[in-house]
Amino acid sequence: MRAVSGFTVRDSPADYINITVWGSALYVDNLVSTFQVGHVVDIINPKVAVRKEGSNTNFEPPVTSFLELVFNETMSEILRHDAEDSRDLLELLRLPTKPPTHFITLNDIKATGKPLNGQFVNLLVAVQKVNPPRLVNTKKGEKEVQDVEVMDQSSLSFTVSSWEQPIIEMMKTWKPRDTCMFLADIRLSWNDFKEQMIGMLTSRSIVTENPNTKEGFVLAKYASTVPIQRYAVVDALAASMTNAESITNVMSCDAVLEQATSGPQVDSFTALVYGVVESYNLDGCVPVVRIKCSICGDLIKTTCQNEECQAEPTYGLISASYDIRVTLMDHTNALENCRLKGSNASKLLGFTAEEFLQLSNEQKIELKWKYLLKKVAARAWKLVIILPHDVEDKTRSERPFQALEILRTGLSSPRDWLEPKVAQSLVDLFPLFERLPAFPPLRSSVHVALPIR
Repeated sequence: MRAVSGFTVRDSPADYINITVWGSALYVDNLVSTFQVGHVVDIINPKVAVRKEGSNTNFEPPVTSFLELVFNETMSEILRHDAEDSRDLLELLRLPTKPPTHFITLNDIKATGKPLNGQFVNLLVAVQKVNPPRLVNTKKGEKEVQDVEVMDQSSLSFTVSSWEQPIIEMMKTWKPRDTCMFLADIRLSWNDFKEQMIGMLTSRSIVTENPNTKEGFVLAKYASTVPIQRYAVVDALAASMTNAESITNVMSCDAVLEQATSGPQVDSFTALVYGVVESYNLDGCVPVVRIKCSICGDLIKTTCQNEECQAEPTYGLISASYDIRVTLMDHTNALENCRLKGSNASKLLGFTAEEFLQLSNEQKIELKWKYLLKKVAARAWKLVIILPHDVEDKTRSERPFQALEILRTGLSSPRDWLEPKVAQSLVDLFPLFERLPAFPPLRSSVHVALPIR
């Protein structure tokens, strides 16, 4: 049975050509498995032909040569090249086959959406996460598919997939944050299940790893430091907060949500919200202290399990920090799932995260009741709308984040508010609360992050 395959070879920054290989299925399969991307080869006695435009444009890369090489099993030969001049040729692997600035951003793809379905584009991206390969049943049996999450300066997540085995083997070697790629002629496809665009690396695509270009170096520096996990994004946002004493624009909880979800498209806004801490679960089953590696920052259980971390597992370099969920409410709405974090939580509670872990359950309950159902002044600070993993649907679990600085007061909290029969009384108290004079002096402050509902 006859078979056909192909290679693309290059001997200078501007010159590359396609090779079509014809032969028996056994011969072609053996040839494909013997030579990989990056091998320097000698091609002996190929047939030179004029390339026919449009014949295989969807199945082989666009090249600069108007010719093509035809490789025949009985007449041609391909061998590994071991001479000293291989080093110069290997440097070509880091030069994109397209002009280094001819690419579109991931945000442009997401903003355009379905009209790009089926189009071939160029991308400059860094690896965010390499997913485990999966097997898919097809008419020809099971086939392996590899998915990789990539990012650039405009978007933190975009899925790139491939069914091509040589590309899959390459993708398995990619390292998060460390590997950057110029992806030439990647096909965009609309995924009905995910309801978003994804990129498909096909036989037409050419992957240039860690491109030796100015744009590639800028992206590599960005990828090495940008927070990519949700908790890291929130930490970075909270760390950017400064003094919020100047915030005097009073807003209700409902107004905050309205402004963030359907108001003017602005990068940030501030607000002073008066409300009550409705939920503050220090003693429940949800962990309020997270443990992470102090070297790479990944969440861990005992020792760091991040394969890319430079710390030896035996070092046990771990750190603990607060990540407490709080719900604030007033008579208009509730700001659910606020996150009370880091050193600010330590100042509020009076314990470090390590000390909190040593408290008994009774002590945690007592600590919770110091603030539960207390009236607070919540100053909304720099509410930058961030989309972790670029989830655009605000009804999903991964939602935009706002940053809040909560400034607590010294007011007491009646425990009988817990009784259901007093629930209506609680609602009735809020109008009175809004008419209260100025709050007592504020004693301490904490940062939280709030996902928009």
